[in-house]
Amino acid sequence: MKALLLFLLFLSPGWVERRGTELVCEEKPVRLRGMCLGNWWVPEGYMFGFTRATSPTQIERGVLELLGPEESRAFWQEYRSVYVRREDLELLARSGFNSVRVPLHWKFLRDPVELKRLDWLVQECKRLNLWVLPDLHAAPGGQTGDNIDDGASYPWLFESPESRRLAAQLWREVAERYREEPTVLGYELLNEPIPNWTGYTELHPRLDEVYREMGRAIREVDQRHLIFLDGAEWATHFEHVSSDWDERLVLAFHRYWADPQAIGPYLELRQTRGVPLLMSESGENDQKWLREFRTRLEADGVGWYFWPYKKMQTDSCVALVKTPPHWDKMVAWIDGLGLEGEERRKLRPTRAEARAAFAELLRNIRVENCTVQNGFVDALLK
Repeated sequence: MKALLLFLLFLSPGWVERRGTELVCEEKPVRLRGMCLGNWWVPEGYMFGFTRATSPTQIERGVLELLGPEESRAFWQEYRSVYVRREDLELLARSGFNSVRVPLHWKFLRDPVELKRLDWLVQECKRLNLWVLPDLHAAPGGQTGDNIDDGASYPWLFESPESRRLAAQLWREVAERYREEPTVLGYELLNEPIPNWTGYTELHPRLDEVYREMGRAIREVDQRHLIFLDGAEWATHFEHVSSDWDERLVLAFHRYWADPQAIGPYLELRQTRGVPLLMSESGENDQKWLREFRTRLEADGVGWYFWPYKKMQTDSCVALVKTPPHWDKMVAWIDGLGLEGEERRKLRPTRAEARAAFAELLRNIRVENCTVQNGFVDALLK
């Protein structure tokens, strides 16, 4: 393992380009084998054990109520500093992954501290020969209307001109920042836009409009990087996603809790449209399913990213985080959002319990204090 890491230090990822339906680097086929760094910039409730407080804003509100303004702000700053460190990326590189997918929240894309952190990630990944795929997981206005976009319970991105302009401008700024950096694989414009819920299909044609707006903004400053387009309905439906308006487009689909062999429609899409295909998110399943799905993807020449790298309580991840003391009380309070009066007050832990729990969480999320799930890793790489 040490020899592999030393070897990687003398490499750096090259430009990945499109050749027909293939992705290539220095004219050699690229097979992406990546891990999603979920729960870092975009916290999700289930990865902490919450069931009702599911969005970043709800989680942040609960932490604020328990720690107060100064301590909660300090907590999140430290959380983002230690959730992904050099040691985490070295673990992924040693294990055999060649890329990381980075879910981004739009609110951090003009934050100098967080942009510096993103720069750090890119440079560390360059050192370790890992490509970086940024994805806009939480877009202005929200692209899903669910907790994962941290929006206002509806995909307002597609109806709000202000949100559309901001989203395109933010991608322009990201592209301008990394236009000369081959370690950045490309830009995944939106994560899982427009759910398959009743009444939402009318938004499908607007997805292509938004993609084109974002694409034009990117191409004003960056003509080389790939652009990845998720389908509608949780990245599964591509009828209204055109793929002929740029020479460097890649179609990205997601696959959860379904027959691992049933990817025929996506392979047909690749053939009929003549564009590369990427499976940019899947996971949260048992190791047998993961192995079967991963091997099917590789047999058909489809690169992949699995979700997630690190979380608490369940072992479908690379690094399992130990539950802190008093965490059941933190969960009860934070999931008690919406309760009022004495019914809520009786759930409040003591200040000492809250401080101890969140301090321990910051220790536990360091990878040296996590338990590496070797079975999960082997299912993806062996």
